[in-house]
Amino acid sequence: MPRTIPWKTFDSDLNTDLCSPTRNAELTLTLCVGFRQINPDAGAAAGRFFESGVPTNQSRKIIRWEPNEWADWKENFASVVNRFWDGKFWLINDCRSFAFHSGGTTYYPNVLCRLKFVANEAGAGRNHYTIGVVRLDSTESFFRSTSPLFSNKDTTIGLYSSKDTNRVLKGRTKSGQLIFQCTAVHEVGHLLGLSHVDFGKPDCPLSGDRNLNECYGVDDEDRRSVMGAGMELLPQYASRYAYSWRTAMRQYSWEEYRMTKNQVPGKVLALTSPISSMQAIWPADMQMRLPRTAAEVDKVSGAV
Repeated sequence: MPRTIPWKTFDSDLNTDLCSPTRNAELTLTLCVGFRQINPDAGAAAGRFFESGVPTNQSRKIIRWEPNEWADWKENFASVVNRFWDGKFWLINDCRSFAFHSGGTTYYPNVLCRLKFVANEAGAGRNHYTIGVVRLDSTESFFRSTSPLFSNKDTTIGLYSSKDTNRVLKGRTKSGQLIFQCTAVHEVGHLLGLSHVDFGKPDCPLSGDRNLNECYGVDDEDRRSVMGAGMELLPQYASRYAYSWRTAMRQYSWEEYRMTKNQVPGKVLALTSPISSMQAIWPADMQMRLPRTAAEVDKVSGAV
């Protein structure tokens, strides 16, 4: 039976009706963003706007949004984001959740992570975030976009640019290889709860500036990561990338446990604790694995 849980930063829908010995469950996060045009002052055709909306930052030349360009940009932004993030991770069932039966065998499904990004108008319906968007003049090649910061009280407004759906040069590896990134997919990574790839490491401490160059990766592999300066999804960070899906699945598993009391020993308490390990409780993989039997779940979970 499909199950839905609304969250402050996304809505989640778990569909276990799809399950068979060769097909897993699917978890869809719906992320609704209300975009708001930022135009030159006083109805002018052109003007200037500060990066990140901060007056001490570099100002960039912007031009007025036209209706067709605005509609096309929103549609393209959603398309780019969904193509990149949708269907890239599978959560591994390590706690005997959502059992189903087929041919006399009990199976436990893994979960395909789906994303449905919806580009709305600001103020139209229920949006998880509100983000202003400037339309850059053709002479501008760079604009520092910022995603909104979520708090328990409210959602602050982020700031994107019309060129965020383009791939642009963001740096080079130590060997001189060019690194390109589409800002849209990086910024939506932040909306999905992700920090920059090296955040928390010695060069980018938890108490420091999260936008330091080092936070985007010190070694070449990290710099090529989507949460670095590039576009790669690194398999070793799969459980980190899938943080929001894992958070939702832990809630679904907890609610199922309350009804069925069917869990691997030692996993129940962890379902209600913060995610402290990237491998414990619904870890993620970038390769599909078929639904598991009880023995396979127990082997993976370390229960036997």
